[in-house]
Amino acid sequence: MSWSRTLLLAAALAIPALPGAAQTPPARPAPAAPAPAASTPAGDPEARAAARQLMDLTGATAMMDQVLAGMRPLLVQALRQQSPQVPQATVEKAVDEVLIPEFRARLPEAADATVDLYVRNFTAAELREVIAFYGTPVGRKLLQALPQLMQQSVAVGQAWGQRVAQEALTKHRAALRERGINL
Repeated sequence: MSWSRTLLLAAALAIPALPGAAQTPPARPAPAAPAPAASTPAGDPEARAAARQLMDLTGATAMMDQVLAGMRPLLVQALRQQSPQVPQATVEKAVDEVLIPEFRARLPEAADATVDLYVRNFTAAELREVIAFYGTPVGRKLLQALPQLMQQSVAVGQAWGQRVAQEALTKHRAALRERGINL
């Protein structure tokens, strides 16, 4: 796997660490949201401010730094695969001194993109309702439990993926071999 694909994979794997990324779909379809009004790419300033407030309240902004920590081993692994002759310590130092600072410096881009997602999917009034919910006792409880729930969700998802992959490979080994894929 190329290092650029590994970086993309690292970023994709990090997404479940963000609040709301591991939500399960509703049991029934949600009411259709009104179509967004034609506006500038920046969106409604009131909605953007509410989205930023929500991100701060939920800790999403702070969690982005944790995502970087989770990406570090994947970056090290990708560079080691590209340059196996380079000592592990040298690769780790390069990741820590070159790549992680670049990601960290560009975190505002990720925050802006997340704000854009909220603004595209919620009105300013809806975002204020969500913020108000997080001000309630159950909302505060959810905020406190969310990081642990996300970690547990990722662990459950990884275990499930490994189990199903192994079972599927075992079950379909012959069919895969017929297609030229040797395991």
